Amino acid sequence: ADKFYAFAICSLDGFTKFRREYGFQLGDQVLDHVTSVAVDILSLNPVTRTDEDHLFGLARVASRDDLVQMTERFRHRISGSRLRFTVDGTQISHSLTVSLGIVPAQFPIERDQTVQDLTSAWLKACESRDTVVILDRTEECSQGGHNPLVENLQGILLAPETPLSLLH
Repeated sequence: ADKFYAFAICSLDGFTKFRREYGFQLGDQVLDHVTSVAVDILSLNPVTRTDEDHLFGLARVASRDDLVQMTERFRHRISGSRLRFTVDGTQISHSLTVSLGIVPAQFPIERDQTVQDLTSAWLKACESRDTVVILDRTEECSQGGHNPLVENLQGILLAPETPLSLLH
């Protein structure tokens, strides 16, 4: 059966504050959990962590409709997760939400356009928080100002063993 491919970038809403409050070790455990859920539900593989702790990967699903359903399942599963952990002897319960930007892969892949579109979709999702934005190429993409995520994604897309190299 044919597969539908899409690039996805996911961020945990308020994660910088979470890391400041609870530390990097616990933050890494949370990112590992979110990564495993993304791999399980979205077939997001490989998953790369950006320098800003975003998760980036290639989703492989049967169709765009399946992608919509699976991303909503992913978002609900993460937002429904209640993290429980102990910090300095105190039980902490914390919930998370995710913002997810997705751009269907078009062949041939145009790296700069893909990065621009993906960043635009992700920024739109972050405006609302706990949101999935699937940006079809027919939609107009915002140019925006300098964003370190753009440079980071460009580097990831060119690195070996990344979603883009797997498609070639």
